[in-house]
Amino acid sequence: MYWRERMTLAGPEPALTGLSLQTEWVRCVKEFDEAGYFDRICPSVCADGPSRQERDEEMSRYLTRNAHMPVTWPFAIPTEGLPVDDFYTYVEVLHDCICRPRQRMFHSYGDDWHYDDFAPEPGQALYRWKVNELFARTTLDLRLAEDGDDIGLLVHATDKARSDLTHRILAAASDPSRDPVARAVMQFRARGANRQDKKDACRALAHELESMRGQVKMHLLSRDEGMLFETANKFAIRHNRADQHDDYADEYLDWLYWTYLSTIELMQTLARRNTLE
Repeated sequence: MYWRERMTLAGPEPALTGLSLQTEWVRCVKEFDEAGYFDRICPSVCADGPSRQERDEEMSRYLTRNAHMPVTWPFAIPTEGLPVDDFYTYVEVLHDCICRPRQRMFHSYGDDWHYDDFAPEPGQALYRWKVNELFARTTLDLRLAEDGDDIGLLVHATDKARSDLTHRILAAASDPSRDPVARAVMQFRARGANRQDKKDACRALAHELESMRGQVKMHLLSRDEGMLFETANKFAIRHNRADQHDDYADEYLDWLYWTYLSTIELMQTLARRNTLE
């Protein structure tokens, strides 16, 4: 932020409400469409190609088939806004449909552009960045996942430090769909994750740490090592015994999850360092 912006009396950019978020997202989608990012599905309107009606119908059919629900293209936001579940589904579906055109040719006869040679990954990365910027302006803690098997799906967001930790954990997994730690991450951060899902994710991380227990003892203080497993046992994470407590706040699960995840990363980092030495 430069001097004039820092010195201005204007306050921060106003937060987006649910309705304004949807409106801004539709505007963003329109910009992508005008730049040819959906032309792999159906070419843009052209004198030698589809008419406006034909393209709208083809796009609607394609999106309906992929979303497994009725979708009408182009998107229009009613006065009261779209139902939240419908809107979130649209956001995720378009992520998988978008492709960056690497070539374009001007059609002088129709005074329009033709797009070709489509690249999904750059287009999807740009879409995630644009959409996540919009969500960051809301009070929602949702973002499109940037990595992992749930890339492009809306997941619960965290601060930058924990987001970086998540990224490092997923990047270290050779196959996130089979890696138990990566699977626990995706289960915990899923948009629809409930208390039991989060407990299961913490249990999976505790199980993974158990296999590292000897390494944990070597690198952590003995009391720290014991605390990692004692807390999970006392609060009905790893077992379901009568002497365990299950009436704790959900925030405890967040604390335990991030404690376990950061400890696993520490052990993995130390293991790699010892291998190189």
